[in-house]
Amino acid sequence: KTNAIMSNVRLESCVGSNGGGGVFATGARIMVDASIVKECHGAIGGGFQLTEKSNMQAKDLTVFNCTSNRGGGIIVEKSSKVSLSTCQVSNNRAKEGGGICLRDGGQLISFNSTRVEHNYASNQGGGIVVISEGHARLDDTFVEHNLAYYGGGMYVDGCSVKARSTSLSSNSVESGGYGGGLFMAKNGYALFERSILGRNIATKGGAAYIEYSSLLHVKKTTLQHNQAKYDGGGV
Repeated sequence: KTNAIMSNVRLESCVGSNGGGGVFATGARIMVDASIVKECHGAIGGGFQLTEKSNMQAKDLTVFNCTSNRGGGIIVEKSSKVSLSTCQVSNNRAKEGGGICLRDGGQLISFNSTRVEHNYASNQGGGIVVISEGHARLDDTFVEHNLAYYGGGMYVDGCSVKARSTSLSSNSVESGGYGGGLFMAKNGYALFERSILGRNIATKGGAAYIEYSSLLHVKKTTLQHNQAKYDGGGV
């Protein structure tokens, strides 16, 4: 594999007409520390595109104000993996996965007060979208203040998410949208343990909207101050 190290690097206003506005990695291993990727654009992966079994480990990384059709901040696909520790993915925009998009076996591990916040998706998954055999594990992570039409905080379609000591809060959907905090479809599975789903807002399913044989498992978790215009203020 190709190896790369980014330490105290600033990438700003970069454009990839196809993918990876800031960084494109295929079959590569990347270590990132104390870096900023800001105001970059790519058709796929505004800040980062990780594909073909790439692996990125990041600490103190900020991905800010990047744009894309899919994965405004980061897209992880084709059996690639990303680990985020004390990172911030914020104010990014896309059609799906405003902050982070996991698809085609892409995996995310997030911990140590990583924040995915203030991201926007015009369709699904304002903060994080998990589709096509993607997987996310969130520990001590904040997914907050994100906006989409389906799944303001997270959109999970036929995939699995495991969250512990995590806040999925203050997310919302546009008028008519479902799942302020979480939208689950097609046999999706989500576990929230010792977590908080609070102050999420939607037309239906304030904290979570669950359909098509999906399963939401909450354990020692608090759902509080969520709102729905019509059905299911909580779930």
